[in-house]
Amino acid sequence: PLAGVTVQFVSADSTSGRGFSSQTDSAGRYSIDAMLPGAYLAGFFRIDYDTLGLESGLRRIEVRSGAQRIDLATASATTVIRSLCPGSEPDSTGLLIGHVRATGSGDPISGASVLVEWSETIIGGRFFTERTPRIVEQTTGPGWFAICDLPGDVVMSARAAHGADSSGYIDIEVPRDSLRHVTFFVGGAASVQLRRASSTGSRDTAQVSVLRGEARLTGTVRDGEGRPVGNARVAVWGTGLEAETNDRGGFVLDSLPGGTHTVEVRAIRREPSRRVVHLAAHRPATTEMVIGARTTVLSSVTIRGELVYSRNLEAFEARRSDGWELVGQFLGPAELAKRPGARLGELMQVIPGVTVQNQRGEILVRMRGNGSSTCTPSLYIDGMRDVVADFSSLRSDQLAGVEVYARDTWRPFEFIDSNECGAIVVWTRPAAAKVKKD
Repeated sequence: PLAGVTVQFVSADSTSGRGFSSQTDSAGRYSIDAMLPGAYLAGFFRIDYDTLGLESGLRRIEVRSGAQRIDLATASATTVIRSLCPGSEPDSTGLLIGHVRATGSGDPISGASVLVEWSETIIGGRFFTERTPRIVEQTTGPGWFAICDLPGDVVMSARAAHGADSSGYIDIEVPRDSLRHVTFFVGGAASVQLRRASSTGSRDTAQVSVLRGEARLTGTVRDGEGRPVGNARVAVWGTGLEAETNDRGGFVLDSLPGGTHTVEVRAIRREPSRRVVHLAAHRPATTEMVIGARTTVLSSVTIRGELVYSRNLEAFEARRSDGWELVGQFLGPAELAKRPGARLGELMQVIPGVTVQNQRGEILVRMRGNGSSTCTPSLYIDGMRDVVADFSSLRSDQLAGVEVYARDTWRPFEFIDSNECGAIVVWTRPAAAKVKKD
């Protein structure tokens, strides 16, 4: 049953086009009284189903005197998936469908890119590997897109981009054997390069790419019982901007990028909360966030662990202690633990001599070449060069160490190749760690 749908009957023969309408209840039922007998064009409309492409279409109905039952329906999700995604397995995959529109006007954007990515663990024998599949689709004339064969019931990240402008990332989940509709707004977001102190403790600074604009967001943070939550931290993903709520739970964030973005609120001993917002420079937005319940604080437990290093990571520590830090940057387990879940490209944002850019939803890592131009550094994973150099495929939780050499001439001998650029060397975490609890 479809609740909140507007059902319309319009005279099919009369030039006056006289119409009748009603709205469905929670069970999908509707009722229209005092209709005159005759021929009508019948259909229903709801904004999310219409943009989804699931509108019922018009039916010619002969209305008689007295009570009459007329059922209206859309195609099922399975029918839509089989129509748009021939060859798919609808019992295990889902379909993401929607539109990309211009911020403010709502006009559809043709030729925009929609990117969806997620994490997968592949188990083979005694080993397992992690990877981050990505799918990119282009919108057609009415700003419409459809992405097939997405894993069902998996949290994925998605964003839209058009030219140099883009939305922020949002989390989405597509049900198995079903579909999900998302509308992205793009416009009013500019990539700004900021300088941030390096996390390695040196006096150097690094360039960080963030999204900024002229939009404003105000709102209130409350708990599950409606009480305001003070001292909560509210941030918009990808902007580097955050605010703290006052005693009434209120907050204000300025200089935000336009378009679709994710707002996250965190507070001590509470589960974080996220919400998708649509921002525009000419229309200040407001939202009310409900933060999660208080988390249970466990009694203290002493953990004695032994991190199991591979021989490769021994070489990492050897270079770190032999003076290679004079020309390279080293991120060990302690530094990586400060950025849980961060992608490799995002980790590079705080490294001097490295520039990170977001272009059409993809992370680009650049260094200075031998001349005045920039170049893409070589990527080594556990000592082997990865010619694809995908800086989004690895996350900090999978890494035990990272070495960054910003110039070609600064590389250790074992990481020299034909690429006249710098190199980024990563060492993945071991498959197991020995841990015992007192």
